[in-house]
Amino acid sequence: MASSVTQTFVVDNGSEHREASFEQLMSRSHTDMRISLDPAVPAAQFGARARRAQIGDLVLVDAQCSPCSGRRDSDEINRSDDEQIVFLITRSGRELVTQHDQAATLQPGTTILWDTTEPAAFRVLTPVRKRSLFVPRRALGEVGVPGISTSRIELHDDSSLALLTGYLDVLSRTVDGMAPAALSAAREATLSLVAAVLQNAPANHVQGIGAALRASMLTSIDRHLTVPELGPAMLARLHHVSVRSVHRVFADSGETVMGTIRSRRLAGARRALTDSGAAVSSIAQQWCFSDASHLARAFRDEYGLSPSEYRKIHA
Repeated sequence: MASSVTQTFVVDNGSEHREASFEQLMSRSHTDMRISLDPAVPAAQFGARARRAQIGDLVLVDAQCSPCSGRRDSDEINRSDDEQIVFLITRSGRELVTQHDQAATLQPGTTILWDTTEPAAFRVLTPVRKRSLFVPRRALGEVGVPGISTSRIELHDDSSLALLTGYLDVLSRTVDGMAPAALSAAREATLSLVAAVLQNAPANHVQGIGAALRASMLTSIDRHLTVPELGPAMLARLHHVSVRSVHRVFADSGETVMGTIRSRRLAGARRALTDSGAAVSSIAQQWCFSDASHLARAFRDEYGLSPSEYRKIHA
């Protein structure tokens, strides 16, 4: 049965507490920000609206607002446990965004990448409509880009970015009517497109021979996820390198070998919970967890829910 995953938030332009209302809107729809309204905008003309769609652990927000500004500093960062990267796509209007001592002026068609764990600021120069995709960093491990750098925030047009933004257009229009199984598939498709963009982005500092070897090892991991012996020694044999080299290739991108394997096995178990009626114990065995309790502990650590709770929500 289809279920709604969207929420809509609106700031009443007649409210005497518009600034506080807008901060609350940002906190509930995006993330914590400190907001200042543009005094040049008459109260009766100010407006803000956001539509938030939850797609598994991903969040897609379509928003519009009048000129204003906002900051996310250490106070806001420390108040939350957000560790997400955000794709921000400008659909109309102009906005200035700064992070990492860099500034980007957004206009229709511009896409930037920012990080919720680092200070950031924005200033809306003219009324804007924009779309934000929030992706938890832990989810990036499932698609092989956990150590991605966001030290350059503006993304340049290429085919992978065009595929992602086009897909998000379709997703935004159709997400309300999606059944849980379709939502799960939409999450996987979105993550795959995100990975393609990040791997092509200039922000990706994993380069050269090490990157090629790592990509090849990730392919081997995916092919052998259900093999209990999968680990550094097996990868070393498959790729004719030392075990030390295997560890170094993953360490260079901020990962561990077994952490990568564990994350991908958990992703496989998560898909199995919604795509099949198999018992949790059978899924645990299939994805190389010692028993159902072992899977349950690891699953809760990764996703905040037990396998049974996750299946009930997404059944």
